Amino acid sequence: MRKPLEGAKRISGPYPYYGASGIVDYVDGYLFDEELILLSEDGANITDRNYPVCFLASGKYWVNNHAHVLRTKQGNENNFICNSLERKDYTQYNTGMAMPKLNKETCKKIPILCPGFEEQKKIGDYFRSLDNLITLHQHKQNNLKNILKYIEITLIITKEAAKMPELEKIIEEKLIDQLIYGDSQWTYRKDLKTEEDLWKNFKYILEQNNKDRLNGESLSESEFEQVKNQLQFSSFYKAGEWLVGENGKVQVHVQRDTERLHLVVMNHEHIAGGSSVYEVINQYSALKNEEDDTLPAKLTYIRGNIFAIEDMAVKDAVCAVADVYVSCEKKKEVGTVKSENNDGYSVSYAVEQSDGQTVEELIRKKAYEAASTYLLPTGWLSRKVGCCCVNKCNDNCL
Repeated sequence: MRKPLEGAKRISGPYPYYGASGIVDYVDGYLFDEELILLSEDGANITDRNYPVCFLASGKYWVNNHAHVLRTKQGNENNFICNSLERKDYTQYNTGMAMPKLNKETCKKIPILCPGFEEQKKIGDYFRSLDNLITLHQHKQNNLKNILKYIEITLIITKEAAKMPELEKIIEEKLIDQLIYGDSQWTYRKDLKTEEDLWKNFKYILEQNNKDRLNGESLSESEFEQVKNQLQFSSFYKAGEWLVGENGKVQVHVQRDTERLHLVVMNHEHIAGGSSVYEVINQYSALKNEEDDTLPAKLTYIRGNIFAIEDMAVKDAVCAVADVYVSCEKKKEVGTVKSENNDGYSVSYAVEQSDGQTVEELIRKKAYEAASTYLLPTGWLSRKVGCCCVNKCNDNCL
């Protein structure tokens, strides 16, 4: 049963709140806990088609009264039915006057040609892959526009603010606005403010993406402690190794009674779609200052599949760094000069170690050089986060 929530009555939470064209907010309750098809009920988009009219929703979520909720009959595949409905021309089914509308009785008369279940599944999977590919190319097409917009915003900000704290606040707000602007997959999660909030949110997404592996049961406190222990890394290099994953999947492992569960944290095949989740939050973190121990600093935290971030410069930089890690792991060569080409940019580096330099420090230096090619024009390198050996690395940290 659908149920609208007025903005003033909504309480922020972890559950998606769907409207006519997708997620419009996150709330503290849910109405459904299964994969269903949502079809827009009203709005100009029914005829203009600037956004999806029909889409899938899964996990725990809330649906307002601007979308029809459809459950397929046995023998039909959700993704096939959803794509069939999405590709319909709804002009002929519009029952609205001033505002386009699809009423319940009209929706029941919309014809769909349905082959056998196995064929439906193959067609549905094909359309899902095609949609992901289209989204990825759209991101590439918008890359230059986003960079120019960022430069323009930076110039305006520089004129507007003279003090660094004010400047950082404006940059942060503009960056968040840019990430969630328009037809974006990014969501601003203003409800996530503490480390505990982040862990709870991560746990929820991990459980939703691994329902089958968990047999629908939530992770217990002790099981999630196993997950958290596996996410403690001694260095950036070790964390980078883990993020590369195996066969395109990054996993954590949980022992449940006599069974060992392999839970997927990130699937590299789900670029710009699939189970990927893109969220941005902003929070305060107290950083010690030599003159004032109470000085607060505003930081921006971005969580999600970084390979699908809308800013392609960041995506390309991460890919270049991953190539460095993989190359070093495979070759393990020293004493020569190597040159690699990453998306048209040639990056050369010496792999010989300096006196007193560890292999880990050498690889970090090479990773910095690979990433800086893409990030220097964007201004991302100007806000560094020093690593634990910043006195040794100098500028070789991001």
